Amino acid sequence: MIYRFRPFDIRTISSLLKSELYFSDPKDFNDPFDCQIPIDFNPKALKNNLEFKNVKLPKEVYGNIHICCFSRERDNILQWSHYADSHRGICLGFGEDNDIRKWNRSLIFVDYAKKMPKINYFKILNELIKTDRNLYYDINGRLNSRKLFTDLDAVIMIETVGTKQLEWKYEQEARILSSTNGNLKYPKELLKEIIFGFKLKNDDKIIIKGMISSAGYKSVKYFDCTPSFNNYKINVSEYVE
Repeated sequence: MIYRFRPFDIRTISSLLKSELYFSDPKDFNDPFDCQIPIDFNPKALKNNLEFKNVKLPKEVYGNIHICCFSRERDNILQWSHYADSHRGICLGFGEDNDIRKWNRSLIFVDYAKKMPKINYFKILNELIKTDRNLYYDINGRLNSRKLFTDLDAVIMIETVGTKQLEWKYEQEARILSSTNGNLKYPKELLKEIIFGFKLKNDDKIIIKGMISSAGYKSVKYFDCTPSFNNYKINVSEYVE
């Protein structure tokens, strides 16, 4: 499961009723290094290699990517505090892996690093070919450049959007990727859980349950949060009216 923390406000209500998630341009993120890993891309070095002398180079190393951010943890205190109106909001639990693939979207889990990674375009290119040369060349030795560069861009994209500075590790972030920005409709079966913040009013919980039912969602499970004053944790348990 992956989780998205939200305040209980008009925007969240609208997105639930429309079954939409918002995909942002990474340039708008609050981390100035997010998706900004430098790429060592030397077209001359690529062209000087005889294997690629007739290959038409891509105009971009990777295309426009837009991101919807999630966490791997539903009991993350800082996520509740920062993104769910100081525990007055909700946390939406979505399926992952097969569920995301059925939606034709890519899901990645963020890695965290002390130092900025270095991405060498030409090195990754050669490593792909060495891994499985038969995947990119036919029996006559002709290069399938479209397949090769598609896979290459995917590897670079995952490393670029899937690596953040170590200080962000507390978020335990997962990301769904899209080539389209703004609000995108998701299949309703993707929403599996709704966790209520421990400061959310009981009347609002009832409103949310009724709204979800009337909007046509199926089999959504509901949970409550309670703070544990013995160990600084948020306990999540099944919601009981």
